[in-house]
Amino acid sequence: GDHDAGKTTFLLGNYLNCIRGLSLANAEFAGSWTLGAWESLAAWSRFDTALIKPGFPPHTPRGISRCPGLLHLAMRKTDGRLCDLLFTDAPGEWFQSWAINEDSTEAEGARWTVEYADVILVFADCERLNGPWRGDARRGIRQLIERLGKHVNNRPVALVWAKSDKALPEMLSEGIRGSILRALAEHIPNAFELTISVSDPSSLTAAMSEVLVRSWVPKYAKLIAEPVIFNQPYLAYRGAND
Repeated sequence: GDHDAGKTTFLLGNYLNCIRGLSLANAEFAGSWTLGAWESLAAWSRFDTALIKPGFPPHTPRGISRCPGLLHLAMRKTDGRLCDLLFTDAPGEWFQSWAINEDSTEAEGARWTVEYADVILVFADCERLNGPWRGDARRGIRQLIERLGKHVNNRPVALVWAKSDKALPEMLSEGIRGSILRALAEHIPNAFELTISVSDPSSLTAAMSEVLVRSWVPKYAKLIAEPVIFNQPYLAYRGAND
């Protein structure tokens, strides 16, 4: 998603909900190898002194040589199994460059993320889509969706309507919202929509749970059907279970 679309805030909100005891896709928080990184982000949202009020985490820095920041969560399912989750915290400028020019040197981190991700979230900033720069915001999301459609294959993709406390998706003009949904239907027809807001922390957990359910529960394999090559009964033997 674009710069300041709410990607890091979404990850941080889910971390804070986890350590408060909320579950993600029926799994409980069981630790992290990147607690220092999580806590450095969480410090921006906590009361420290009377002079420092909580706010949003700072903009994720960009750089051509910078690898995507990886944040880890270990989650324990109800059956006792542990699941490791890795989230990329990448600057929006990488994806803006990648959407315009797939081979851009500034988009190396975006290419890596798209290649190795199990599930992809596209963030649409409702506040910007409802403001004076809504045309540029719509164009950027459409470009990203069109580029992404060539790479996702069968992986789950979610369109996340972020900052819905500023403007609900239904409040966006038909030209803006309709254009984005048409691009999604054309290039990533299997994508699904999610709506989140920091004013409703449970929406962050509900959205992440929906993403996890679709990504860590594999589809059932299709039954193997062996073709009948010969019609003669002695040559048509296909195994003891036939």
